[in-house]
Order: sequence, then structure tokens, then C-alpha cells
Amino acid sequence: MIKRQIKHIVFKFILFSILITLIIFAIFFKKNEYITNFIIFVQNTGFYGKCLFALIYILATITVMPGMPLALAAGFIYGCFNALFIIVPASIFGGAISFLIGRYLFRNISYK
Repeated sequence: MIKRQIKHIVFKFILFSILITLIIFAIFFKKNEYITNFIIFVQNTGFYGKCLFALIYILATITVMPGMPLALAAGFIYGCFNALFIIVPASIFGGAISFLIGRYLFRNISYK
């Protein structure tokens, strides 16, 4: 019983740390020049750039940042069909992580 409570507390702490990191990331990622530099960087790196773009889209989904500019940028960089295979799984995965954070980290807050 105590091990389960410790695991639960550690899990909440990890999720809270990730959330705080993402909020800090969202605050400092506001500038437009960072976004354009990121798009140029992703465009030049190939497959790893696609993976990085998907990771950034997941983080944007979790932090409730607007995804449309990133989706449009993906369409512009990779083309409509290839961007579809980057954006759709990334948004689904980001939504699932947001759900899990809300369910396990903020469950007690939602009951009050």
C-alpha cells in the first residue's frame, strides 16, 4: 500500500515537472523569429527534422498553444500529404498526453 502511494506521488511529481517545463517553454517560444528559425532548421534536417517537428507539435498541443500556425508551417515545408502524416499522429498523441495529465495530476482539483 505504501509503495503504491509513493509511486503515485512520484508519478504526480514527474507529470507536474513536465507541465512546468512545457509552460516555461511556451512562454519563451512566443517570438516569431524563433518560429521562423525553427522552420528553416527543420526543413534542412530531413527525417530527424520531421521527428523534431512532431515533438514540438506534441508540446504545443499539451501546452494548449494554437496548432494552426505549426500545421500550416508543416504543410508549407513538407507538402500537404506528408504534413498530414506528421500533424495528425502528433496531435492525437499530444491530446492523449493532455488527457493523462488532467486525469492523474489534476484529478483532485477537478473534483473540488
